[in-house]
This record gives sequence, C-alpha cells and structure tokens, in this order.
Amino acid sequence: MLLSVRSNVKIRSLRLFLILASASLTLPSNARADGVTIESENPRQSIRLKLDNATIRSVLEAVRDKYGIEISASDDPAFDEPITATYEGNLPKIFERLLRNQNYMLVRSAKNVTGVEKILIAVVDRSKPMKSAPAPEPTPMP
Repeated sequence: MLLSVRSNVKIRSLRLFLILASASLTLPSNARADGVTIESENPRQSIRLKLDNATIRSVLEAVRDKYGIEISASDDPAFDEPITATYEGNLPKIFERLLRNQNYMLVRSAKNVTGVEKILIAVVDRSKPMKSAPAPEPTPMP
C-alpha cells in the first residue's frame, strides 16, 4: 500500500511538472504586463515599447521588472492616465518622450543591459503656484 501511494505521488508530481513546463513554453519571449509589451534583441540599442491602455506607472514597473532598473518616483495622478502608443528607440529616448511633462533624471551605467541604472522622477504639486527667485536688484547707474 505504501509503495502504491509513493508511486501515485511521483506520477502527480511528474504531471504537474509537465503541465508547468508546457505552459512556460507557450509564454511569449517578450515581457508583457498591464497593457505593456517590451520587445528587444539588443536593449542598449533599441527597444520597442507597446502600450495598450497602459499607465506610466505600469510602464515603470514593467521596465523595472524586465531590466532591473531602480525607479524612484513620487506619486502623481498623471501616472495613472491610460496611454495607447508605441515607442521605439533606446531607453533614454523612449523616456524622453514618455516623461516629457515630468521632471526626471536618468542615471546611466554600463552595468545594466539598457545602459540605464536608475530613473529618478520628481513630481511637482500643480495645485500650488510655482515659486520663482526674486528678480535681482538693478545696478545703480553712475
């Protein structure tokens, strides 16, 4: 009886393994999450980023998950607005277009396959007026 239980467990384990293995073979080779598809053969040169009703937040998460890029961003309601678009180029060019209304900085590094190590995004509170430095005093005329 004990031998029969062990063989049943082994058969079930083998079936589960085969199911999981076949499922992983059917998954696409590109990254896809929350309406974001990332395709690239050489990420330092060119990436294709397809957004289908995706948010900037989901793009940042997908890039972080796929390439291990550190992302530091404050919360901004604009990050949750849906976007449908396709971006192609290297990662700095893509983020130049995607984050055009944001105050951001890319930290480059040869360590990362994309050439980008960190993305830092500072969010401005748009409900308050922007502060500017006072105008300098005019120089007196002799």
